[in-house]
This record gives sequence, structure tokens and C-alpha cells, in this order.
Amino acid sequence: MAIHSGLVRRGVLIVVLIDLVIIAAAATRFPIAVTAPGGVLSLVAVAVAPLLCLALSRYGPLSVNRTPDPPLRIGVTIGAIAGLGYGLEGVAEYLSPALTSGSVATGWVIVAALVASHLVAGYLGARRAGGVGNGIRAALWNAVTEYLLWYPFVLGSYVLAAGSAASDRVMLAEGTIDDFHRSGMTSLDAFALQDLWGAGFFHLLAAMVLALLFGAPAALLGSRFPARKATLLTQKP
Repeated sequence: MAIHSGLVRRGVLIVVLIDLVIIAAAATRFPIAVTAPGGVLSLVAVAVAPLLCLALSRYGPLSVNRTPDPPLRIGVTIGAIAGLGYGLEGVAEYLSPALTSGSVATGWVIVAALVASHLVAGYLGARRAGGVGNGIRAALWNAVTEYLLWYPFVLGSYVLAAGSAASDRVMLAEGTIDDFHRSGMTSLDAFALQDLWGAGFFHLLAAMVLALLFGAPAALLGSRFPARKATLLTQKP
């Protein structure tokens, strides 16, 4: 199926709704995470993040109406691969003790892979579509797509596994339990969920920053080596 602006527009809406449903389910299952200090702010922040992605997809320079199809396809494709890979790795940690024990090393590999995805998206976006701006758009769409597909796996896994031995193992390996003991909070569920809500907000911000930091130089490089049949594309009206 070819990726085009209409498909992306509908896809973003669907995934955002899924994100919000999982966030609401988490708040419903663990209301103490909302009533604990900082809970409402964390909940609002994590709900704002997918809504921001929805707004970016419909308004402004990153909207599907103003992003040419080549950088849109490149960014969404690479972001989908990165987001699904990252999300499934998070699920696998609950299923595999061996993978959980290596979560710190795996985390560094994931960071390197995310940086590489911005470099590739920025370079290909500029090379195939023409222009540094199109490369940056591809990198930013990579960030948005990766975030939207990653977060439901992470939060959904916790909501389903909370209280199990697998959940305890994952939180111990990632340092969540140690952080909880230092926090002064009395509910591990409230602390862990607020931590995940915070991650859901700041991950999007970090992804956008990384897209600009690494995607822009890669786009500049890609614009110096345009594809043989590439022509400079202007913004959609």
C-alpha cells in the first residue's frame, strides 16, 4: 500500500485515539497515580503529547498538506520501523528474562538506532525530494511516527503486566524500584505510572530535538547529492 497524505492523516488520528484510550485505561486502573502529588500534571502532559502530534499532522509546515509525498513517505516508513521495533522490544522485556537483564545495554543500542533513523530520514528526504527543508521534514515525521507507534506498546505493557513477576523484574532492571524508594512516594503503582506518563511526554520532545540535531546536517549532506531523477519540490499550497 502506497503511503500518501490521506493515509497518513487517517493513520495519525487512529493511533492518537488508541494512545488516548490506553492512557485513560491506565488512569482508570490506577487512580492513585492521578490523585498522588503531580498526578494530574503528568496525566495532562501525556495526553497533550499525542494531541500535539495530531495538530502537527494537520496544521503548520509539517502538516500532510504542506509536506511533499517523498519526504512524508520516507519519514513515516523509517519512523514506523523504528517505533514498532522499539515498542516490540519493550514488550519482549516482559517476556524474556534474558532480554530484561541486558536492558541497559539494549537501551544504548536503541538510542543509537534512533539517532541513525534521523540521519537516514534526513539524508534520504533531502536527496530524493530535493532541498534541506524536505530532509528536515522527513526527520521530523520519523520522530512523530516513531513516538506514536512506540508509546502504546510501552504503556499498554505496563497496564497489562502491573503486579506480575515480569513487571517487577523489568522495573528492577530499569532502576524504577530503586528510584521509587528514593522518591518518598508510598505507592509503587503511582510512581511507576507517573514515570511512564512523564516519559510519554518528554520522549516526544527529545525525539523532535534529535530530529533537528541529526536530521538537519544529514539533510544538508543529502541536498549536495540529489538523486538522479530528483527535482526540487516546493511546499504544497
